[in-house]
Amino acid sequence: MFSGNPEEIIIGDEELKEMADQQLNDAFVNDGKLIALPSQLANCTRLKKLTIGSNTFTEIPEAIMELTQLEELEISSGKITELSPKLFNLTNLKTLLLYGNKITAIPPEISQLTKLTELNLFDNKIKGAKGVPASINELVNLENLNLGNNSFIQFPVIDKLTKLEEFRFQWGKVFKMNGSWENLTRLKVVMGSDNRVMDLPALPPSLTTLDMNGNNLNSTECLAKCNNLEELFLNGNGLDSLPANIFTDKLVLLKADKNKLKSIPDEISNATALTGIFMEDNQLETIPEGILKCTNLIRANFKSNQNLAGDATCAKVKAIILAQSPPGNYWD
Repeated sequence: MFSGNPEEIIIGDEELKEMADQQLNDAFVNDGKLIALPSQLANCTRLKKLTIGSNTFTEIPEAIMELTQLEELEISSGKITELSPKLFNLTNLKTLLLYGNKITAIPPEISQLTKLTELNLFDNKIKGAKGVPASINELVNLENLNLGNNSFIQFPVIDKLTKLEEFRFQWGKVFKMNGSWENLTRLKVVMGSDNRVMDLPALPPSLTTLDMNGNNLNSTECLAKCNNLEELFLNGNGLDSLPANIFTDKLVLLKADKNKLKSIPDEISNATALTGIFMEDNQLETIPEGILKCTNLIRANFKSNQNLAGDATCAKVKAIILAQSPPGNYWD
């Protein structure tokens, strides 16, 4: 028997065959032993949302290809290795979630899914220079793109994705990002930590969160127009300077440990909302007095900056943080 809310029905392997006789809009299947779907599923022509978690599929079942009214499809935590061209006939899809499989490449036909607003291929096996096709730039309604934990090495131009708000490609092998992102005026979040990126495309003013920890960045030119950053993570790169324009009253958290930074811009005095600054293991020689205007600061780390020993501003920052109630955290 079906169980749960009629709008989101949970079924097991036994009950799947009953779906053909139901006028369902939404179905959720979670059965770790599921290896196939009955062909009768194709008769559920009104189905708009199908979620299949924890399965042993090696390919997307044929029956799903007949569900032309589908708007949301999730097949996660399985063993799918490739995507059939038939999948891209489901042109009403708005959400496609295929995370946790073994997909090795995104077919160029992905461009046919022009209604997509969310594409999630996190934790697959996408690899090589052409694992992500140039045609992804045709997904002009895309708002959320997650390609993290894959092995592709470069990313194509995405200047048409002007509705994109969040882009995740962390924990991969990316070293090259093509084109400019300046016109992606809705982009707020970029998560690209633990890759091999040397240069990021120019970023838009709309950006609020950037995580590029653990890359090979040697320049911050991409941040030239990023005046609305709230959180910036740049640990473990090769940076020798930070742009002055990022230090605004929007900035709340800055992490730039393990770089080659020699100074902090005087404009840090503008970062009055700053609560945490992490600059461990750099080459800082002095801390600008303007940091004393960051009255919300409760965490600061300037460890392993040998030339800072005895710096008067450091001593003042430490005293202010430790005098708070409760005391903040200061590492030197």
